[in-house]
Amino acid sequence: MTYLASKYGTNYSLYPKDVQKKAIVDQRLFFDMEIIFQPFKDYFLPLVLKKGHDEVKFQEIPRNLPFLEKILENSEFVAGDSITIADVALVTTVSNYEVVGVDLSKFPNIHRWYTTCQKILPGYDEINLKGTVELKELWEDLKSK
Repeated sequence: MTYLASKYGTNYSLYPKDVQKKAIVDQRLFFDMEIIFQPFKDYFLPLVLKKGHDEVKFQEIPRNLPFLEKILENSEFVAGDSITIADVALVTTVSNYEVVGVDLSKFPNIHRWYTTCQKILPGYDEINLKGTVELKELWEDLKSK
């Protein structure tokens, strides 16, 4: 995503040229991969590999959401006051959380941010919503086995 934004992007607010602003976006992308997405992956990958539903791992999925809640406490988006590719990445992960039933209303800042991203990200419904519907069907099928 960073490569594509750097090479083809014309909207530098999505992936800033300013080194300090870019570093914040990069940090949030790493935060998504290592902190927010990881518990979901730890639960979902074994499920896909037919190892069955693991309730302990399932309950661990939202364990790191308080960190994201704190990040969003003082800014509209995850890397500041304008939307970036970090928001694009994180909104996808958070939508996966919603698919498996994580109650985002327990996290008012995340809920506000998530709702805003759904409304303003171009093509959100076409790109993300279709995938979440398919993921939900897959999850329900795998979980029942």
